[in-house]
Amino acid sequence: MRLLERVLQEPELETEPPVLLDIGAATHLPELWRCVARHSIGIAFDPDRREMDYAGSAGSAYRKLHVIPAIVSADVDGEATFYLTASPECSSTLEPDEESLRPWSFAPFFQVERECRLPAVTLGTVLRKLGIDRIDYYKSDTQGTDLRIFASLPEKLRRRILALEFEPGFIDAYRREDKLWEVLAFLEKEKCFRLTGFDVHGSVYFPGSERLSPFRRRLLPTVHRSSPGWAEMRYLNCLRGADFTRREYLLGWVFALLHGEYGFALEIAEAGAVRFPGALWEEMAVHALKAPPFLRPVAAKFAAKLKRCFFR
Repeated sequence: MRLLERVLQEPELETEPPVLLDIGAATHLPELWRCVARHSIGIAFDPDRREMDYAGSAGSAYRKLHVIPAIVSADVDGEATFYLTASPECSSTLEPDEESLRPWSFAPFFQVERECRLPAVTLGTVLRKLGIDRIDYYKSDTQGTDLRIFASLPEKLRRRILALEFEPGFIDAYRREDKLWEVLAFLEKEKCFRLTGFDVHGSVYFPGSERLSPFRRRLLPTVHRSSPGWAEMRYLNCLRGADFTRREYLLGWVFALLHGEYGFALEIAEAGAVRFPGALWEEMAVHALKAPPFLRPVAAKFAAKLKRCFFR
């Protein structure tokens, strides 16, 4: 049995399974969760039903999956205005900033097709209704409201989350949106999370593109460099403090491996062995030491040499 599976079947995680929460699950649940899904409780939110057909089949991969077709709000239980855009992934409770988006090639994705009132819930209300008192993995892509929703959680609950993902923007895509720099500043003040991933994405900035022919306008994303527009940010909890339990050390190790943070996984295993003595921690430490793909670059270099020898 793989070590990851054994860790996920430890009594603490059997009794209190991992809780994975995805706000803005428009088209799919995270691929990263696949290997822990059957041991976990998933909670997926998205009010735009146009791309939620996958949810029915996805449920079979989880120990339990709650799909909630509602807006997640920082402060509203009831209804909220929702802007349905040409691309479901751009729909938001915030109105797209049409003027600021105009020079960008992805502006058509933000075109509002319909404005409507939809059910809205706060995370606190949902967790109470489900009888869940924790979040272990928190993923949020709300198109402009990532920070305010995260900050609305009680501080004690927030600081015990083991892994975080946000997708805030650099540019003015929505009116009154939470910007990337604000998310960075807030997490820096929390003092309990470490940034482990920062993948920048963007679009073509080309004012005056209407002067191009339709054919050349369609080719812009292919022939013109992109400018930064938003980023995928990933954090892991540093597990500082005496109140973290054996369960959280075990699960923190799992999430560190999923993030490719093998050094941090080793650090957690060594700290876990001190706090909660047992043989499993040494196996986890050895696994973390062996996990980096050391042979991959060597194999790639050797394959390249062979190719040059045989295909000159």
